Amino acid sequence: MAKSKGKMILILPVLLILIGGGVFGAAKMGMIKIPGITPKKLVGMYGNSKMYGDSKDPKLATDTKPKEAPAPKTKPKPVAKKPKPTERIDPALGEEAVAELWSSMDPPKVVAILADWDDTSAAKVLRNMDAKKSAAILTLLDTKRASKITKQIQIQSSRVALN
Repeated sequence: MAKSKGKMILILPVLLILIGGGVFGAAKMGMIKIPGITPKKLVGMYGNSKMYGDSKDPKLATDTKPKEAPAPKTKPKPVAKKPKPTERIDPALGEEAVAELWSSMDPPKVVAILADWDDTSAAKVLRNMDAKKSAAILTLLDTKRASKITKQIQIQSSRVALN
């Protein structure tokens, strides 16, 4: 009986270790739930796990709806519209339209508008106007500025398109 008692003392701890190891392994793999051992299933890129039911833990999700992004606090700046592919911007048409408009205005009013215009842009419009009207406007401008605009008109008018 002494030998069988010794075998029992040896077999019993081995059996307990095997059973305990099996339970611990099953809990670690998520097969059974043991608090503190079983890992929590977090929401990942493949969805969530409803294995353990609803939880108040915010890291655990039970719904599969994607969360909406919060609304921006400031309004985005408006982006300048690009012309449609079927449209083409022609600056010459714009210059002609402004020239026609300025031709119908009094020269002092046009001079006031020209205060915000650069010399090159002003020359592009003034050369599309009637010479008498352009001259009336240029006489009301500062002499140096009128000279610069006149030189720009000369340069722009001397360009020849090559085909």
